[in-house]
Amino acid sequence: MLYDVIIIGGGPAGMTAALYAARSGLQAVLVERGALGGQLMKTDWIDNYPGFPEGIGGMELMNNFALQVERFGVNTHYANVEKLELSGDIKRVLTDDGELEGKTVIIATGSEPKQLGIPGEIEFTGAGVSYCAVCDGMFFRGKKVVVLGGGDTALEEAEYLAKIASEVMLIHRRDAFRGAKILADNVKQNDKIKLLLSTKPLAIEGDKKVTSIRLQNLITNIEFTEACDGVFVLVGTKPNSELLIELTLDAQGYVLTDEELASNIPGVFACGDVRKKPLRQVSTAVGDGAIAAMSASHYVTNTDGRA
Repeated sequence: MLYDVIIIGGGPAGMTAALYAARSGLQAVLVERGALGGQLMKTDWIDNYPGFPEGIGGMELMNNFALQVERFGVNTHYANVEKLELSGDIKRVLTDDGELEGKTVIIATGSEPKQLGIPGEIEFTGAGVSYCAVCDGMFFRGKKVVVLGGGDTALEEAEYLAKIASEVMLIHRRDAFRGAKILADNVKQNDKIKLLLSTKPLAIEGDKKVTSIRLQNLITNIEFTEACDGVFVLVGTKPNSELLIELTLDAQGYVLTDEELASNIPGVFACGDVRKKPLRQVSTAVGDGAIAAMSASHYVTNTDGRA
């Protein structure tokens, strides 16, 4: 079967693209390697998605998305994508469960936060360990939090958290920050941010939730423990773009798009966290998915005369 659009990735961006594609009358298929919902299936609570004044669980929200996709009759193909052939008029998506062909492809494969790989990090994810201050900062109002990282994101989000938390401890293994000088100057001048440079995390500790972090001073080699209520791991993200060898990516591997979310290859669009963008949130992913689907619809209409 030749689909009008193949959507790769079943997170909020991909599912929104599927909804809009179906409502536009396109024959769409959604390819997902795991459960629909992506990383949000592991997110305990979402407090900043419009329409839910008391917040909503990540799993519940994504299940609602999935039910809506099902209601509009979008076919979901559960498989691992192994290779993409995107340059021709007919796009080919090769999976471990067969080959799919489409007139257009929407890439919605998302990104993943880089992890430290220290004890307690995985165990306490969602119970004090977070990878997004904008997402989870409000849960730590008036509490002491630790930010791990030294780049622009860590510096920006440490400042953001300083407006919410009682104290922010910014920890970086080097003796100077990697982020922009103006951002570094801002955190240095903020009385609510305590800096610990030349320090590395050894373990995140707690019982049912985070209570402390074990650290090591890299100059003296002395190990010590700091009490805290939350740990924000902000050492960067990695886009899931390994298979996108035909697309133009930035230095970090994010897909470059125009305002219509078109890539450098006609008929190929990217949405959500896999593309280069200033903010990665559920709300921005949803907006991206809608735009990408409508752009794909216009492409199909203009290339084969379909309504």
